[in-house]
Amino acid sequence: MELVIISVTNTLTAMMTTGGKDLLNMDFRIKPRSFSFVGAGTRFKYTRDALKKERITAQGPLTENVELIVSLDLKGLYHGDFNGLG
Repeated sequence: MELVIISVTNTLTAMMTTGGKDLLNMDFRIKPRSFSFVGAGTRFKYTRDALKKERITAQGPLTENVELIVSLDLKGLYHGDFNGLG
């Protein structure tokens, strides 16, 4: 799985399992530019470049469904589901 968000506005990405476990940024605070984390049965890598473009990659496969939440200038949220089980 690879997710790339490219935007001319400020965004902040968060991710959790559909069971409610925090995987990334559910506190909506800006994190370091690059780090890895484990969840939903795989290792994810998060990067944010100098232009604030965010990238999330994972080796997979997922053992749980995850929900992706993208805050756009904190005015609204996009909420997407990635089904890792089928």
